[in-house]
Amino acid sequence: MGARPFTVVIIGGGFSGAVAAIKLLDIAAARPLRIRIVEPRPELGRGLAFSTPDPAHYLNAPARLFSIHADRPDHLAHWLSVQEEAADIPLPASGQLADAFVPRQLYGAYVRAELARAEAEAGLNGSVEHLRAEAIDLVELEQGVRVTLSDGRIIGGDVALLATGFAGNRPTFEVAATPGSRYLADPWSLTGRDLAGAPPEAGPASVAADLPRDGTVVFVGGGLTMLDALVTLERKGFSGRYVSVSRHGLLVHERREPTPARDFLGETHPGSARALLRLARAELRAIAAAGGDWQSVVPVIRARLASLWNGASPAERARFNRHLRRYWELALHRAPGPSHETFARVRAAGRIATRAGRIEDITADAQGAIVRLKPRGGTAHEEIRADLVVNCTGAEYAWPRQSGRPLATNLLARGTVRPGGLGYGIDIDAAAAVIAASGHVSNAIFGIGPILRGTRWEATTIAEIVGHATAFAEHLATTRLSRRPPAVPPAASSRASAA
Repeated sequence: MGARPFTVVIIGGGFSGAVAAIKLLDIAAARPLRIRIVEPRPELGRGLAFSTPDPAHYLNAPARLFSIHADRPDHLAHWLSVQEEAADIPLPASGQLADAFVPRQLYGAYVRAELARAEAEAGLNGSVEHLRAEAIDLVELEQGVRVTLSDGRIIGGDVALLATGFAGNRPTFEVAATPGSRYLADPWSLTGRDLAGAPPEAGPASVAADLPRDGTVVFVGGGLTMLDALVTLERKGFSGRYVSVSRHGLLVHERREPTPARDFLGETHPGSARALLRLARAELRAIAAAGGDWQSVVPVIRARLASLWNGASPAERARFNRHLRRYWELALHRAPGPSHETFARVRAAGRIATRAGRIEDITADAQGAIVRLKPRGGTAHEEIRADLVVNCTGAEYAWPRQSGRPLATNLLARGTVRPGGLGYGIDIDAAAAVIAASGHVSNAIFGIGPILRGTRWEATTIAEIVGHATAFAEHLATTRLSRRPPAVPPAASSRASAA
C-alpha cells in the first residue's frame, strides 16, 4: 500500500496486447503493476481476427493448439467445456472439444475471460485501464515514456509495448470506385463490421444483400481471408459464381493433422532459399512415394523457421519473400474443417474458378465492376465483369506504406523506430526492445506481434504471439519488476491526499 506501481502502456488492445497484459499480471501479480491499454475498440482482446460476428469464422487449427498458456495445452478445451456456446461447436470424429475448430468470436471471449481472471487474481497489486483512443505519438524520456492520444490526452508510463497488430490491406493496383460501388476494400465489412470492429458507416453489408443470387463475385486473393468472405456470402444465400484472382492462382488447403515427418533439415542451415526448397521437395517426393501426407513436413519447417530466418542473408530473405512466401503461407495457414466443407461444396458444384495473374486496375460503380488483369505468363490483358469485388489480399506489414496511421508515421519520421527486415514492421533486439534509426536500442519501448514480421518472420500466429508475450513479461519481471519502487513516505502521501 503506497508503493508506486510500475506502469506499462500497451499500445493496441487486440490479441497481442491482451495476452501481454495477461502474462504480465500472471508473472508479476505479487508486485505493484499498472497496465494502461490504448485501444479504440470497445472490447479488449478481440482485435481484427476475433471481432468477427460471423459464427462460421473459425480458428484454423484445433483448440488444443490455441491455449493462451503453452504449459497447459488443454486450458482452452477446459474453458470451452463449461461455456453454453460450446454446444454449437461442430465436433470432429474423436468427439473431443480439444480436437474441434473454435469460432473466432468465441475465442475472443476466451481471451477476455482470461484477462479478467488475471486482473482479479492480481488483486490490489495489478490493475488494467482501457483507454478508448488511438495512440498517435510515443516519445521515450530519460525516465519512462510519454504517449499522446487521439483525444488529446497525454499519458505516461515506465515502459511502452507496441502491439498495434495488423494493418488493413493496401491494393497494389489502381481502383476507380464511386461511393456505394461494388468494390469492397475491407472484406470484414461483409459481416457488418469494419476493420476497427465497429459497424461500417456506409452500406457494404447492404451491397452483399442486394447481390444477384446468380451473379459473379471476384475475390482478390485465395487464402483464409477469401475463405471467410466466401463462407459469409454462402450464409447470406448467394448461389452464384466466384473467381479468385491472385499472382499464382493458388487456393487454400484443408487442414489435416498427420504425424510430423522426420527432421529432414538436419543440424546445418540450408544456406539459401533454393537449397531449402530442394530439401523440401526431396522430402515431399519421399512422403508421396510412401503414401504419406505432404502436410507432415509443415511442423518440421515451422519448428526451425526462426533459426532459418535469422541465419539467412538479406538477399536470401528477399528471395524467399518473392518466390516462396505464398506457398509457405498457404501450407501453414490451412483451412479449418467446417469452413473447408463449405468451400468443397462450392468447388464440387463448379462455382469457383481461379485466375493467375496481376491485376492492373479495377473500375466499379453501383451496378458492377470490371477487373482488368494481365494473366501469368501471358501478354494480352483479360477483363472480368463482376457484380462484386472483395479485396482479400491480407495485411500490410510495411510501416512506411501504412498511410493514415499517425503513430507509425511519427515514429518513423523521428527515427524512434526503423523498419525491420524487408521493410516489414519494426526492428528489435533479442529482448524485443525497439532499435532506433541511429542504431540505439531503447530501454523503454518494446514490440510484439505482427509488427515483428521483418525480424522474426512468423510473428502473426497465436502460438508465436503467446511465446513473445511470455518472454516480454519474464524480461520485465527479471529486469524491472523485481526492483520494487520505494513506498511513498506517509507524510508525502498525506500532503498528496490533501492536495
